[in-house]
Amino acid sequence: NGKPVKLRGVNRHETEPSMGHAITREVMEEDILLMKRANINHVRDSHYPDSPYWYYLCDKYGIYLMDEANIESHHYHYGDASLSHPIEWRDAHVARMTEMVVSNYNHPSILIWSMGNEAGPGKNFEYAYAAARAIDPMRPIQYERNNDYSDIGCRQYPPVAWVRKVATGKGDVKYPYHINEFAHSMGNALGNFAQYWKSMDSTNFFIGGAIWDWVDQSLWNYTPEGVKYLASGGNFGDIPNDGQFVMNGVLNGDRYPKPQYYEVKKVYQNLYTSLEGVSGGVATISLFNRNYYEPCSYTAVWTLEADGEEIGKGMFEVDSLAPRTKEDKLVGIGTLPEGKECYLNVFYLLKEDMPWADKGFEACMDQMALPGVILNEAKDLLPSSRPPRHFTDRKTGNLVVKGPGFKVEFDKTQGTIASLRYNRKDVIVPGEGPRLNVFRAIINNDGWIYRSWFEQGLHNLEHKASGMTVKEVDGQVIIDFDVISKAPNGAHLVGTTATAKCVIEEDSENTSVMQFISHVTWTVTRDGSVTLSSKITSDKPDQVLGRLGYIMKVPAALAGFTYYGRGPVENYSDRYTCAFVGKYESTVAEQVQNYTKPQDMANHEQVRWASLTGRRGKGVMFEATENSLKSSDFGRPVMSVSAIPYSAVDMVQAAHQYELPEPGDTWLCLDAADTGLGGASCGPAPLDEDRVHSDASFGFTIRRK
Repeated sequence: NGKPVKLRGVNRHETEPSMGHAITREVMEEDILLMKRANINHVRDSHYPDSPYWYYLCDKYGIYLMDEANIESHHYHYGDASLSHPIEWRDAHVARMTEMVVSNYNHPSILIWSMGNEAGPGKNFEYAYAAARAIDPMRPIQYERNNDYSDIGCRQYPPVAWVRKVATGKGDVKYPYHINEFAHSMGNALGNFAQYWKSMDSTNFFIGGAIWDWVDQSLWNYTPEGVKYLASGGNFGDIPNDGQFVMNGVLNGDRYPKPQYYEVKKVYQNLYTSLEGVSGGVATISLFNRNYYEPCSYTAVWTLEADGEEIGKGMFEVDSLAPRTKEDKLVGIGTLPEGKECYLNVFYLLKEDMPWADKGFEACMDQMALPGVILNEAKDLLPSSRPPRHFTDRKTGNLVVKGPGFKVEFDKTQGTIASLRYNRKDVIVPGEGPRLNVFRAIINNDGWIYRSWFEQGLHNLEHKASGMTVKEVDGQVIIDFDVISKAPNGAHLVGTTATAKCVIEEDSENTSVMQFISHVTWTVTRDGSVTLSSKITSDKPDQVLGRLGYIMKVPAALAGFTYYGRGPVENYSDRYTCAFVGKYESTVAEQVQNYTKPQDMANHEQVRWASLTGRRGKGVMFEATENSLKSSDFGRPVMSVSAIPYSAVDMVQAAHQYELPEPGDTWLCLDAADTGLGGASCGPAPLDEDRVHSDASFGFTIRRK
């Protein structure tokens, strides 16, 4: 009808054997419901026509389909050897295309025909196009490998910068444009997804795109000991195999959503909310219905939070907001408390039962920072009648700082905390105090950079302190160190993130490795709070790091994990749209994600403070105090935080979850910043602004909880 449509899509294989058996009607319907609940309206049937029941479900629930012919000659690549050129293969191309069109012509859910996938650019597709057009003169036809034979421009895995350019309508492409594969969702993934969609949603030059892909192609398997696990290529003695390379869904193979599922839901939602202004205790917010055809009707529930605590709430109705139109709403928020970060959260709930979700289901949500001046006031200290005293322990050689209810020891050789006790209980595992950390367990998307991490020995830093000074100022003990952090040698990884069989082998002859120099100041106050302030530099400032911060171990008994930052879903610097700033209570065990191949997990961005506590709520708190790389919406220092019972090296060398060691003490990472996820398992690396380098000032305070 000449009107646009925006395709918020995923790719989906018909023969996903996720539960260890052929896909069933029940699983297909479960797929549809999960898609609709994630605001997905488009599916590319890759790479072949689907089950008749799938088309019925898409007709019933409302999915825009791209139906794809089963033509792929990927093995012959895209040059002269491609089967798309020889006349002997012409009839095969034409037959497969026409059989699909004739079979599925009458399904209204089919919006686009695709002539196949990665099958070369040759003239055989000109004949396939003509044959399909003779049967169906209406629907557009696309073919990604040669847009000369397409009604729609399309490609796979473009960089974000390219998408931004094409979105202006000035790209050298065929318009309208559709990205039939992007945002490769392998393992811990979907970095930059919001940036992609911001460009695509800004213009009608883009139809939309389809994430690769919907669900991991894994099978249940068992170890000889009977341990059940989700298996990938090679786990059945199958040779050759593709390893993990089909573990690229937004769902795990058991249909359990990965964290990126919630990012898809947020980015694809059909209602946007923005803050227009605040005056006289009233916030004006603007609602925009992104749909092109359907009005929006929701019951909206809003909450007002100050420093993560709810201080107000209310409701309003959204009644038939017309497509592509805006509407302002007034929200009475009252007088905001001074010196606190205030956020307005709005959640849009279904007003009535839908075929895919019940009344009250949360379909859309937004968070808005409310303007205000934040004062970074010093925290009140616990009462103490005297300043701490310091001395050197003759037995260990450690510098001891002791006061009422606390004792902290500093390792003079490494320039860090050797032990910290509050009320005679360790809150840091002795010998495992904060030390510089720049390494993360490699994710599937780290293929562009992880080899250099091992070559530089970043997984195995050793720390040597010099130049220690100690002084007392205003009842505080201040200790300064210069710390050199460097591995004894480089290493390399045997195996890859695709095969999941990884062993770190040290290269003793490679001693030309990266060196970090940190000036570290520790300040111990009367109440036992310990503040770290560091200035970190290196001899290779261009090296991209997995993270930049500090790592320590906290006793397993402190298993309660509470934080004020982005959550509750795991999030990263380029995947946090779905994670609102708030106060969240969890456990260390609940932070673990069941990725088929263990990899970096459980990160939370923009954390102001985090605590680890025992059964009675007592333990230790960590609060960001300085960060030259990042700050909150209100200018407060923030940090990236993760707390899990596995080390990065544990996760690198484990092929499956069951191969990880038994959970023990907690590995706590407090980072100035982490490198984003990107999509380089099949696509672009993280954007420059999401890559971490060595130069930074960073600090945090440790205090009793």
